[in-house]
Amino acid sequence: MRLAQRANQATAVERQMVARESSAAIAAHKIQIDAQLQRAAYEQAQLLLVKQQRKAVEVALARRKKAQRQFARHFGQQTVGLMRCHARDRAQDRAVAALDLPVEHVQFAKVAEKKVDESIRAKRTERLVANQRHRVMQSMEIQAALEFQETQERHRLDDIQARVAQERKLKQLLQTEDF
Repeated sequence: MRLAQRANQATAVERQMVARESSAAIAAHKIQIDAQLQRAAYEQAQLLLVKQQRKAVEVALARRKKAQRQFARHFGQQTVGLMRCHARDRAQDRAVAALDLPVEHVQFAKVAEKKVDESIRAKRTERLVANQRHRVMQSMEIQAALEFQETQERHRLDDIQARVAQERKLKQLLQTEDF
């Protein structure tokens, strides 16, 4: 009788162990599926973020290219206009100087011509400096956008590596623990 009771107890214990092992296997499988789903969702989010960043950089580059073309066109037109005004002014000044005017009047005209020339040069210089400053600002913005994208990519790769390491640890823990 004792032998039969022990046999019954042994079979009951064996059934419990089999049930625990199967529940542990089911739990491990569920954890593995959850990890895969989380990894897939994370990768999708990262891909979407990278696409958005690339699109933002492309938009910034397109704006920069458009601004440069507009600048080149307008700068050329303004330069030609200034040159024409300057030529007209010089022709008028020469016509005035050709007349028999007193020496003081001629000197006044020369001083006025020098001031006009200096003013034109100053305006050109100011315009060139302003345009250069604008180009530098645009290139700095683009550089900052590219650096931001690179930083985001590094963070994404670091997150993926950390996730893979964490999953390896979980897998090792699940394999080494006896249920």
